[in-house]
Amino acid sequence: MVNEKPDVSVAPPGVDKRLTVNDAFQLDVHLLRHRGRFAIGKNDTGQITWQDGDHFIARLACRIEEGAVVHFSDVEGAITVQDFSVDLTSSKRHFGGRRYYFVCPNCERRSQILYCPLDTDSFWCRICHNLTYEIQQRHRDKLFEGLWHRRTVDQGGEGPR
Repeated sequence: MVNEKPDVSVAPPGVDKRLTVNDAFQLDVHLLRHRGRFAIGKNDTGQITWQDGDHFIARLACRIEEGAVVHFSDVEGAITVQDFSVDLTSSKRHFGGRRYYFVCPNCERRSQILYCPLDTDSFWCRICHNLTYEIQQRHRDKLFEGLWHRRTVDQGGEGPR
C-alpha cells in the first residue's frame, strides 16, 4: 500500500491550528485488506510504504496472525515508532460478510484508521491523538478571515487583497 506524505500545513496568523488527519501517517485496515496486503483469518505478511511521488518516506512490515493480531516491525524512514502489535475486531454486515477494525492500543476503541503524527511515536486513533479533519478547521479559518476583513474595512483600511 502506498500512501502520500503527510501534509503539514501552516496556520494563518493568529489562528491556533490543530493537527489534522492529513498531518499523520495512516494505517487503514480497509485498504490493507482490499488491496491484498493480507488476508484476515490466516497467517499472512506484507508491507506498507509511504512515498511522495518516487521519493521514499517510510516503510512498515506487517504480519497478521490467525488470532486477529497485526504485528508491525522493520520500521524505516520518517516513522519513529518501535515494533508494535494491534488487535483486530469485526462486526457483521447487514447483507453478509464482516467489517474489520483496529482496536486502538491506547483507548481500546475500534477504529478503521490508526494515525501517527510526525511528532509522536505511536499509531493511535484520531481521538487519542486529538486530530481533526481539515474541513472542520476550514470553516473556523474562514470565520477569522471574515472578522479580520470586516474590522480592517470598518477602521478605514482596504482589507485583504
